[in-house]
This record gives sequence, C-alpha cells and structure tokens, in this order.
Amino acid sequence: MRAAVLAYEGPPDGVGSAFERLEAWVAEQGLFAAGPLIAAYAGLESASPVLPVVRAELMIPLTRLPPSGGDIEGRRVPSVRAACLMFDGAMDARFRATHEELFAWIDAQGLQRDGTAHHHAYIRTGSGLGHWTVEIRVPVRAGNPLEFRRS
Repeated sequence: MRAAVLAYEGPPDGVGSAFERLEAWVAEQGLFAAGPLIAAYAGLESASPVLPVVRAELMIPLTRLPPSGGDIEGRRVPSVRAACLMFDGAMDARFRATHEELFAWIDAQGLQRDGTAHHHAYIRTGSGLGHWTVEIRVPVRAGNPLEFRRS
C-alpha cells in the first residue's frame, strides 16, 4: 500500500486532530484517499495512573506514493497477515471489550500475535465518541487461514 504516514505520540483524544492534519496535507498535495484512515498502534502506555499515551503511525492509503514533507512521510507499507473483527458502535468500554474478544480468539486458535501492535481501519467515523465503524486488525504470524465468527 502506498500511504502518507504521520507518527503520533500523545493522548488518545489527540488522534483525531492528528488525522485532520494528515488529511489537510494530503489535500494540499492534490492527492485523494484510496481507502479508510488507518492507525497502527504500537501499544498503550501510561504516563500517569490516569493519562494514557498512544504511540501510533497514522496512515492515509493513496493511489500513488506521495512526496515526504516535514514530519509526514510518503511510504510503501507492506501487507500484514491479521486477524480482523469489525466493530460498530460507540467508542466506549464495549470497543475495548471487542479487542479483548479478538485477542482471546487468537490465543484460543493457538496463533501467535506479531508483537503488541494492532491496527484500526476507520471505515465510518462519528462525531466525538459517537457511532463508529472500525475494523480492528491484530497482526499474527503466518499459520492457518483465519476465520472469526461471533456466537
């Protein structure tokens, strides 16, 4: 995938404005998105007991490789084998529980996660923490074909 990529480190509620900045840069370049916004999260750390810190690469897939400029990089992003689960709803405790459900399924299948990273493909975004559609992707090492069915 060809993408414009922006590294982000900060509070979870700052991801949206970082994506807005990346989208503005893409528009300034005269480019158009070729897929949903993607965030590849390295993990969630805690800077204090109440303030989590997100480390992620924010990406906009494009039809051609963009130039690099400032802290935004044009990059070819390799494909990833992943277990995926679609989430549809408010960004609340159920969103985190859906992650845990997917992690538990991966473990039950005897698959190995490829590190602690996970990705979100934002199919449809809501205002604030309202209604969202997000594909949660957890990279796994090569193995059996993956198929997840919720009971």
